Amino acid sequence: GLVVTGTTDDRYGQRTLRLADAAAIADAGAGSPVLPPDMSTGGAGEPLESRLVGVAGVIVGGPDTLTDGFAVDLDDGSGALRVIAGVASGIVPADLPRGATVTLIGVMGQRDASGTGSDGYRLVLRDPSDVVRRPDPTPTPTVEPTATPSPAPTGTPEPTIAPTPTPTPPGT
Repeated sequence: GLVVTGTTDDRYGQRTLRLADAAAIADAGAGSPVLPPDMSTGGAGEPLESRLVGVAGVIVGGPDTLTDGFAVDLDDGSGALRVIAGVASGIVPADLPRGATVTLIGVMGQRDASGTGSDGYRLVLRDPSDVVRRPDPTPTPTVEPTATPSPAPTGTPEPTIAPTPTPTPPGT
């Protein structure tokens, strides 16, 4: 693990940690892996900002090109979440294609262009290990109703010809 000492600041609307120099980073030895809390795509908010989180869903829409990477939207049905993959992450648009079911781990950030302070949350991915592809859902087969067989037609009855009595010759 690392111990980082610095001062917090804002840069372009994003919280940053400013370090005085390289000595502000110290090796704390081996640590245990950080398990991020799971969240819903619609659950992004101030309490999760700057935290490592995990979220699962389906990539909706295609990638949008950014000056330093690309962005996609992820949705689990609770509302779309913007996902940012910077060039330095090594993640490419083919890793997050439209319709893919994925689990992502990243840092929750915010770029609120509305000025309200409660909008513009985004998940920032760090490297390819933050992307786990899941099997895409298989469509449920549509069951066609089976036709109930109707009784087979019996055909048209043949006319019966009644025997015509043979006249008896006179005098018999």
